[in-house]
Amino acid sequence: MKAGFNLGKDYGYSEKLVVEIAETFEIKDIEEMSKEVFGENNYKVEYTNDFKDEVMITVKSVTNEQKENLENKLEEKYTSLKIEEQIEGEETHTHEIIRVTHMPEVEVYDLIKAYIKPVAISLIASIIVFGIFFRKLGVLKGVILPLLLVILINGVYVSSIAITRIPVNEYVISLRSICICNEFNCYSNIYKN
Repeated sequence: MKAGFNLGKDYGYSEKLVVEIAETFEIKDIEEMSKEVFGENNYKVEYTNDFKDEVMITVKSVTNEQKENLENKLEEKYTSLKIEEQIEGEETHTHEIIRVTHMPEVEVYDLIKAYIKPVAISLIASIIVFGIFFRKLGVLKGVILPLLLVILINGVYVSSIAITRIPVNEYVISLRSICICNEFNCYSNIYKN
């Protein structure tokens, strides 16, 4: 087992299988086929565009046997996917139903990079506001204690994500940003009373 953060299917190494279907289809049907081929919870199915004529299946890894099995299921269900060999001169061209793209693992820093500047600005602004509003309490209680509590709570949060191997995604990062704002809100309410 790999140590560190669990980047899940979205940000960890994965393979994306893209299927263009030239007829009306339900994503539930593709999910059922994916479930049969890849097993429970080992895939993610989503549309790739607004026209809903293409679907992308994200999996950790796919074998040739799984790809062929999925192609066969898709051909059975959707007649527009039937492979016809086109012979031009002496060359034979076959049309692939599934395009496979290998996606490398994303660095954790690349995920949080967009959040560093806004969080730092908000943190500095909050510390200044705390210093102004709670100047009667002194620097230690009015500024340093809330700052240390934010650092401690964030350390516990990030450590718990790494230890429990909760998949890191945009929701985990956004939730943390919201919680930081709520922490300062709670501190200000405590100090007002």
